[in-house]
Amino acid sequence: MRLASKIIRRVWSFAVPNWKRCLMLRLGGVKIGKGTYIAWGSRIGDKVIIGKSVRLNKDCIIGNNVEIGDYTQIGKGTSVGPNVLIGKNVRIGRNTHIANSIIGDHSFIESGVFFTGFQEGKIKIGKNSYIGIYSVLDWSGDIEIGNCVHIAGPSVGIWTHTSVFQALSGDKLSDNRKKQVTRVKIEDYVYIGGNSTIYPGVKIKSHSVVLPNTAVNKDVDAYLMVGGSPASPKRKIEITDEKIKFIKLRTTN
Repeated sequence: MRLASKIIRRVWSFAVPNWKRCLMLRLGGVKIGKGTYIAWGSRIGDKVIIGKSVRLNKDCIIGNNVEIGDYTQIGKGTSVGPNVLIGKNVRIGRNTHIANSIIGDHSFIESGVFFTGFQEGKIKIGKNSYIGIYSVLDWSGDIEIGNCVHIAGPSVGIWTHTSVFQALSGDKLSDNRKKQVTRVKIEDYVYIGGNSTIYPGVKIKSHSVVLPNTAVNKDVDAYLMVGGSPASPKRKIEITDEKIKFIKLRTTN
């Protein structure tokens, strides 16, 4: 039965018009809401739920155990899954790879973003958050990203594992015993500039700014701007109802 439904989903992914594709996908076991558009060439796995008014563009791959919320848009050539929960009104760009993650409502994942990892970790992204173009997020040790977090492009790397000891010991690539895995947490209302690297085990607290080209290898306090390699404090952040101030830190002789 599973093989038959898989064949139906695959063959009729090329059917025209859209209502025929959706009909045959439903017959193959996919739950699809009203007003959803699935472009030809897309492939849908098992145990998939797609909400209403969703748009999947050409050549999308939706893996097993995926749920996509209402009004979400997924770009051409993007793969999602397995084990992904996408909220409502989420936008995902072209040629992006999303896996082992939960994405909150109204968030935006840009084109070329890549979720990767070697263990059964998870990436959790809150509401109204943004992941910039060509960023890499490593789920190995879990990443938690809060609400209203802006990770600017291009090419921010958030890493939860290191293979330093594996390399120094001369172990085979398939031997993960010496890889160290540690969780990364980014709290609400944080801005991270492009080309920055977040190291394993780091916690970035709320209302903080990481300047572009920064290597963050230790925790960042709330209401603080950091920059450099390695990151060091640059400004205090003061937020009132009227405006936001970046206050220069006092230096001691």
